[in-house]
Amino acid sequence: MPIITVKGVKHGRKAGEVSSAEILSKWAEENPQVNEWLHSVSEVTRPMYARQLHDFLEWLSTDGANGDFKGYTVKQFLEFQEKASGQTRVTIANRLGMYVSGKASKLRPKSLIYIYTTVRSFFAFHGCDLPKRGFSLPVEHREPAPQSLTYETFIKVLGAAKPRDRAILTVMFQGGMGMREFKQFNFAWPLIKTQLDAGSDYLFIQMTARKKARGISKGFKTIIGRDGVQQLRAYIKDRGEPKPGEPIFVRFNANDIPVDDESVKERSLRGTFERLGRRVQLIEYRGKGLGNRYGYSLHQLRDVLVTQWNTSPADKTVVDYLLGHQVNRNEYLQYGKVEDYLLKEYRKAEPFISPIGNPTPDKVDADEVERLRSQLENLQAQKDAKTDALEAKVERLAKLVEAMSKEQERT
Repeated sequence: MPIITVKGVKHGRKAGEVSSAEILSKWAEENPQVNEWLHSVSEVTRPMYARQLHDFLEWLSTDGANGDFKGYTVKQFLEFQEKASGQTRVTIANRLGMYVSGKASKLRPKSLIYIYTTVRSFFAFHGCDLPKRGFSLPVEHREPAPQSLTYETFIKVLGAAKPRDRAILTVMFQGGMGMREFKQFNFAWPLIKTQLDAGSDYLFIQMTARKKARGISKGFKTIIGRDGVQQLRAYIKDRGEPKPGEPIFVRFNANDIPVDDESVKERSLRGTFERLGRRVQLIEYRGKGLGNRYGYSLHQLRDVLVTQWNTSPADKTVVDYLLGHQVNRNEYLQYGKVEDYLLKEYRKAEPFISPIGNPTPDKVDADEVERLRSQLENLQAQKDAKTDALEAKVERLAKLVEAMSKEQERT
């Protein structure tokens, strides 16, 4: 099985054209040193690690690095660093600093650090560490955009979305999903279908661990609430059930016709989210560009979920678990089955994280009103039953006292 999984075939590709993912997969297979290194990280992380390392080594082996390493293979780079001493030992490290600094005008500092640490981890994994070298950011380097998405602005975006995109965004929000988790969800139809066919109002979805070092190497489960399930059912009814191996959410071609066997792409979703933001006048278009940041992004859905959850009476550690963060699972054992406790707490938070069914969390939703009404009726019935029993007892005592009084009078 390839170290980097390639799903689907890109429509509209010219004959003989190979996708970026296929290039990375083949490159990893042909270089055992890369393959071994990628096995040390989670499956969902591998494509990003492979991309960063591939691009840097490709730059290093061309004239982009003054030609000193022109034509080098992956193995030769490792051998060079292993044998290097004195001034030559810092050569690749210095070039890495140059490479990262050259991208500073297009990428955020966090992205630059990600590239830097990824490349260094490859060399460290093989026992030939690169010396630490800082990299400078030019005056015009791109700062992160302010994180502006709120629950209220997200509801506006949902209101402007088409059925497919509304279903995607609701599922991602209620499940606390980033793009990694969404891709797993999108190819989990057999599991999802079983739950939908059983009439479930909630979906439990198994996710792979975001990072092995976080103590959840076996993965974690997240939950999709009733809003997400409702939107998913509506979309499936219109789209039709996916065939074996097909994604749930498919991309559309230029004529707005679904392409049944190809998953909606991350870049397309990001673009859709920005277009929806412009449609409801949250952002202004600044043109296409790798570094454009508007302060409204899909990843912020996770932050908004946490904010909303923490205003609810639900256990705050549960939302951390649902997002794939490290938590102490033993805390849940006292409640019996873990899934039962997660769902119990999710229901407590649901009135605060239902952007369609209950967009105003300060108002209790209809189900909660019905539950409270039923509880009140039960208490009233119990009170009435106790009152009737007490009145009957008092009446019996009164009759007994009356009988005893008459008996005393006769004697």
